[in-house]
Amino acid sequence: MNEVGSSVALSAPQSSYLAQSQPHLSSQPELLRKPRSHPDPVSSHILDTSVGLPAKGVSVSMYKMGGEQSWTKLQSRVTNDDGRASNFLSWEEFQPGTYKMHFSTGQYFKVRATETFYPYAEVVFEIKDPETHYHIPLLLNPYGYSTYRGS
Repeated sequence: MNEVGSSVALSAPQSSYLAQSQPHLSSQPELLRKPRSHPDPVSSHILDTSVGLPAKGVSVSMYKMGGEQSWTKLQSRVTNDDGRASNFLSWEEFQPGTYKMHFSTGQYFKVRATETFYPYAEVVFEIKDPETHYHIPLLLNPYGYSTYRGS
């Protein structure tokens, strides 16, 4: 027996049966989708490891690769006081493909009168499941950066 608020994954036969036996549910596929863990499909977070604080005020732009390996700019955001940026595109716009995040790290350090080696950092990533949230973190310092698939 399931507790109130718990979720149960349906097997393919169960899902098919549900669609046949309760057609009012099959016309509303959003009722059968897993709940989304985040309001936006892509988010980012930048931490300035040289000072141990979030990197606020960094311009971040998201691009999608199109035909002939050309990039199309989707949206630009500026990180908030916690070093976070989101709302680059909606769940409805989110499709499988190759994307990149462009972080304007040089400008961030220039404002802080700090010399840096990298004028910007770009992280290229592939989206295979557009129903999943992707978090693109950047650990940053004036002479290096790293990233990983966040949650």
